Amino acid sequence: MAYTDKTYFLTKIKEDDLNELLKDSAGAVQDAYLTDAVKAADNLINGYLKTVTTDVPLSTVPESIKQCSYYIASYYLYDRISFNDIPDRIQANYKMQLDYLKDIAAGKVTIIDIPEESQNTQVVYNVDTNLIDRNAF
Repeated sequence: MAYTDKTYFLTKIKEDDLNELLKDSAGAVQDAYLTDAVKAADNLINGYLKTVTTDVPLSTVPESIKQCSYYIASYYLYDRISFNDIPDRIQANYKMQLDYLKDIAAGKVTIIDIPEESQNTQVVYNVDTNLIDRNAF
């Protein structure tokens, strides 16, 4: 399951603008470009989420992750057309999403909608005395 799709994109961007990003060299709209960009974005997101949950891809997608996928996929679509001409706001949003994902991975940000039972947990043991030493046998 993708974290975002064309329907979600169209809530954020006009269809004509999206179609411009999806045109091939002959001028035909290729929805596969969007599918590929979203897949790449979601794989990047899952790499970061894997540090906080064993349940990736997420079965329930929080709005923050949908938006993250949208911004990263948008960057990839612009990058496909011309890396040197990516608008500043698209670059800024991309960098902001990477920072967000890094903060999730570092435990600085918690995604509220991830079920607790799927979150990675660690058990830490603190032992003040040695239970076994070389003279124990």
